[in-house]
Amino acid sequence: MSIKDTFVRVKKQLQALIDGRTNSPQNTETPKRQIAQPQEPWYWFFRSSWGTVWMQYNGKERIDDTFPWKLHVFASSIEDYEQIAQPIAEALHRLNVSFKTIDFKYDDSNLHAILDAYDANGNPNSQYGKAFTIYFNDAESMYRIAKYIDTLCTSYYHIGRTDNCEMLEFDKHNLGTEKQYGKSGRVFYRAERDINGEYIYADDARKINPKQPHNPYNLPDPIQQGIEQDQKDFAFIVAHMSVLNLDEGKFAIEPGYEDEMIAILERHMPQLWQEKTPDGCIEFQSGLSGIYTVAFFDGLKDYVKYINLLNKVKSKKQSQKS
Repeated sequence: MSIKDTFVRVKKQLQALIDGRTNSPQNTETPKRQIAQPQEPWYWFFRSSWGTVWMQYNGKERIDDTFPWKLHVFASSIEDYEQIAQPIAEALHRLNVSFKTIDFKYDDSNLHAILDAYDANGNPNSQYGKAFTIYFNDAESMYRIAKYIDTLCTSYYHIGRTDNCEMLEFDKHNLGTEKQYGKSGRVFYRAERDINGEYIYADDARKINPKQPHNPYNLPDPIQQGIEQDQKDFAFIVAHMSVLNLDEGKFAIEPGYEDEMIAILERHMPQLWQEKTPDGCIEFQSGLSGIYTVAFFDGLKDYVKYINLLNKVKSKKQSQKS
């Protein structure tokens, strides 16, 4: 660009500033080509466990080896893993729990090491199918996450298995000794430590308790405990919560039972947080379960008014049908 052209361009820019215009003179120079920056991969939060086939994410709580139970998520092949890896990893990361999965960042050798049922010589792979391993410090968290992942696979992403994992052979694959939970065919669990914190190998578990290798020493089963608690929670909800508007997710709690109901909601909703709504209700939000607004009544008088109104609506609907 000549000195004269430069002078003309600068003069136009100054005039634009004097006039108060915000638009700059059009640049006649050839614009530089913009290079698109690569997006960060979805697995950015993992760190590789060098010397192993795994990459790991450490959640909010430090893993306590005294808690004996462990959860696995099953994948039957590399193709099967490809459809579940991202949604499950991102869900667990959002929940901030500690877990590991197969380290595929460099090549596919680790994928074959875990997801091939047999090696080239036809020997069974004991680690076959362990796509994810999830760690916990307490029974309630374990059941909550197991339920969440199972629901995530079946109802949300529709990546549940239909073959009920029949390819897992009890005497060849360690996952075959574990107990399956839920409807997805993905979630398995076992007690991997005894009451003294000593690790229990799968082969030893088979010998100690052939009928129940997932829990050879008959420890309290956190999944079974969670199922029984669910049944109690459901009975409590039926007795003390009424639906205000099902489409909007609005419910009413009977006065005097607010604290118990909040505890139940917290158990059943991962990623839970609370905030006041403008009308004085409490809003509960979950990444999977949607938004539930729970109305709290100031006293019994308001609750009775609501029940009477609800009964009138029901009577009106019944009369319309008849």
